[in-house]
Amino acid sequence: MEVDMMNKVDSKNLKSCWWDSHLNPENSEWLAENSEEMDLNVKQIVKLVEDNSEDVTKSEVIVQVQELYRIYRNLAERYDHLTGELRKTQGPDSGLDQISPMVTPDKPVQQASSFSSVGGSSEKEGTESSSFSSDSDSESFISSVNVYLSSAMDTDKSKMRENRRYEELNEKLTRYEEELRDSNLKLLLAEEEIVKLNTKLKKSESLELELQKQIIELEACFSNSNSEVMRLMGELSTSKENIKASEEEIVILNAQILRYENDLSNRGHEVEELKGALCDARDNFSIQKASFQSEIFGLLEKETLLEARLKEWELHGSVLEEKIRQRETKNSEIESLLVVQETNLQGQINQLKTELNEKVNNLVAEVRSRDLQIRQMEDHLQQLSKEHMQLTKNLEDELKLKIKDLEKEVDKQRSMILDVSEEKREVIRQLTFSLDHYRSGYKEFQTFLKHKRHAVIAL
Repeated sequence: MEVDMMNKVDSKNLKSCWWDSHLNPENSEWLAENSEEMDLNVKQIVKLVEDNSEDVTKSEVIVQVQELYRIYRNLAERYDHLTGELRKTQGPDSGLDQISPMVTPDKPVQQASSFSSVGGSSEKEGTESSSFSSDSDSESFISSVNVYLSSAMDTDKSKMRENRRYEELNEKLTRYEEELRDSNLKLLLAEEEIVKLNTKLKKSESLELELQKQIIELEACFSNSNSEVMRLMGELSTSKENIKASEEEIVILNAQILRYENDLSNRGHEVEELKGALCDARDNFSIQKASFQSEIFGLLEKETLLEARLKEWELHGSVLEEKIRQRETKNSEIESLLVVQETNLQGQINQLKTELNEKVNNLVAEVRSRDLQIRQMEDHLQQLSKEHMQLTKNLEDELKLKIKDLEKEVDKQRSMILDVSEEKREVIRQLTFSLDHYRSGYKEFQTFLKHKRHAVIAL
């Protein structure tokens, strides 16, 4: 019985020694410094998240997270090292295996793996530095344990108080872990929503590419059309500018979505880091809980804002689709109008050819009739010569005016036909050739009349 009592007393002394070793001036000062530094980093991260400003970069958040993780690793390494040294010093029967269920062999590994994606290099450096510092800490710890083993037993009330405090902290930790799981679930739902938004954005981008291809085809088809087509092309260029503005808006939305994804990823790392920090920073649970709630509210607000912007963007896309359908309708109308104009121009050209042929035939017939009259009425030669000269002059003036009008009309038609197609240019060249032929014939006719007049006068 006395041996059992001594073992119980030794076990109680070791537990008291373990708690007091964490409360001696050296460890308390070191723990206070690390706790203050961790609180400062957590507040900075929360401030960066709450500000949600445009100049907050991913690198700044990662630096803060790595620093927070380094502090957490130092605390965890020191805690684990101290408990391990105490177990080795006192042996397996000392009862120290049940001192703290917070630090188990698998938990530090699990927590370290959850932070490995954030700062691999900083984790290695923190582990090496903590391993170097743990040697000197273990020596001071062993000396303090020896001092406390030789001292008197502490009161049962202080140990019971510490045990109750430890149980309360474990309950708080469990509650906070549940809250963190809920936060992680909400974050996963937000990430799924962002993936859906990205899919919709990709579909919209493919639709924009198809619309751009259609616009380029329309530009190629109607680049040589008339002034109405040019005006419509101006409207198409305006539509292209609107589409370009929409594309820039899409790029901005993509950048915002990427930033939101980075924010969500950083929130996930922050949640894991804060989960580890809860094990060590026991006095700051209420502050960290408030920060988690503010982060969740911020994420919900961001999700609402993203949904509103997505609806606005979809509405803008439907408006653009309606405008493009209207442009296609106008372009089809322009095509039909061009076909009608081409038909009218062809008819006018044929009509002009017919009129020219008729006028030339009439002129030839009139010239022949005049020649016949000259042969039959030589006694009235002078009067007929005057009438003939007057008639010839009138005909010349009329033909000149008609030829000028025809040349102007032909030039006008030529410019219009050149704008429509190369086939119309060939028709105009043929018409010009015909006019030149008729003009040369008319000049020959004038020369013939002059020679005829001189011959008659000579007679």
